[in-house]
Amino acid sequence: MRQRLFLILLFSFLLPGQAWSFEVLVLQSGEAPPYARAAQAFSDLLLPALPNQGVKSIANNSLCTYTIAKGEKRAAVARLIDEQLPDLVVAIGKKALQAAVSSKRPVVYLLVPQAQALLPAGHQATGVLLENSLGREFAEIRRLLPHLKRVGVVYDPERCESLVSQAVAAQSELTFIRRPITSGKEVVGQLEGLKGEIDLLWMVPDLTAVSPQTEQSYYRFSLQEQIPLFSFSEIHLAHGATLATTFDWQEMGKQAAILALDVLSGTAPQDIPPLQPEKVRIRVNVKIAEKINLQFAVPVK
Repeated sequence: MRQRLFLILLFSFLLPGQAWSFEVLVLQSGEAPPYARAAQAFSDLLLPALPNQGVKSIANNSLCTYTIAKGEKRAAVARLIDEQLPDLVVAIGKKALQAAVSSKRPVVYLLVPQAQALLPAGHQATGVLLENSLGREFAEIRRLLPHLKRVGVVYDPERCESLVSQAVAAQSELTFIRRPITSGKEVVGQLEGLKGEIDLLWMVPDLTAVSPQTEQSYYRFSLQEQIPLFSFSEIHLAHGATLATTFDWQEMGKQAAILALDVLSGTAPQDIPPLQPEKVRIRVNVKIAEKINLQFAVPVK
């Protein structure tokens, strides 16, 4: 982040003979607090970096926010974008990204799970990924649990082979015991086969392996086997996971602002590599950790 902040200062001095104004539309998928926090951090960093007035219109820079209503059609939102013709759409959340890429405008996205899978061919989008570096995630877990050696994972190769392979490549100190499946009905049996074989169970963002029908099987395994369960979402902490990845929404909003400056200065969004979150945070369910007698090498909250 620090290395790229120089763009903010540089942007202020671009084209000294002219002043430009910009119209930015912040499109939110809903009213969730993380969306609002990210949007506020985005505008707080972006607006002071832009020129105050310009030749495009009489008005100064414009940053408008539009929240997609429940049940509102994607086509209707895309039509609204095309009618407004903003210089940039900032899409916060999955619904916002799907509508934004249906329009013809440049897009910066954030808070979108597996965003790149949603991008159509010929898209004009870049953004902040909602996935941490797996190498950094497991490095942080190993800092908390230095005796960790064996990680079990149940997954559908059609959905998550790349993700699991990335983790294996990033953490040579760990042994990943893979249990591939093709149906959610196989989850219980594969978990049974991991008994006594692992030090940590990894719950991956895989709709085949992790669904409302299979979730309880992971929580039961963790408690019965006294094995920590690491999830991709902090939502699972309230249900029985021991550890989970979490994100700094404000920091991601700032990263999105830096990408927006790149786009508004003339770089095509599709030519800007998406960013990963700069900070890796692991939250702990202390009550579950106590139930499974888990000892951490450093204090946790």
